[in-house]
Amino acid sequence: MLEAVAPPPHHPSFAIPARDEALLHTLASTIVSAINIVDVEHCGALPYVVHVRNDAGNARRIVLFQRPEHLLHRPCAFVCFIGQKQRVLAPALVDEVIAADERIMEGLIGHHDVLGYASLELPDRNWCNLVLFRRAEAIGILHHEASHRYAAQELAPRFYRWIHLYRGNLPGGIMAHAETFAVTNAHQYAFGGEDGDTDC
Repeated sequence: MLEAVAPPPHHPSFAIPARDEALLHTLASTIVSAINIVDVEHCGALPYVVHVRNDAGNARRIVLFQRPEHLLHRPCAFVCFIGQKQRVLAPALVDEVIAADERIMEGLIGHHDVLGYASLELPDRNWCNLVLFRRAEAIGILHHEASHRYAAQELAPRFYRWIHLYRGNLPGGIMAHAETFAVTNAHQYAFGGEDGDTDC
């Protein structure tokens, strides 16, 4: 169950779409699946990275920044990103976004409060991701990363038609995601396309 525990700031009329709720649980399940296949004693150096594709060829990437036993049942905070790309994108911009994503991931390595990450390629070739944090206050780590600020402020308005961004808590931990996601902030950003249509 997806539980909105506070009105979404700045966008009080933004109701959480059922599709977004389903994607939150799919991303969480992806992290749980990675935890379950990791050999706790022999998972190697952190971060532990898993790249897989489903039967339709859609990519999934899971990164465990902490050892699996620290992710199973502990309460944690999360940020979830769901975006719809512009219909036409310059190849140079696509390459720049991919490079920025890699730099953001590198910037998260070594942060004690960053637990895990999952990204999922959707059938329409759009992407969503989920980042888990040890505590809600640690989400500010992202805002202090230069690569993240550049991606959010400079790349996102050119790359996306719209973005849905959720913040909240998993009181029962990632393993209990089926019971509740406590969403404390829900933001909708509409950038529009060449035709001016936001369609979000």
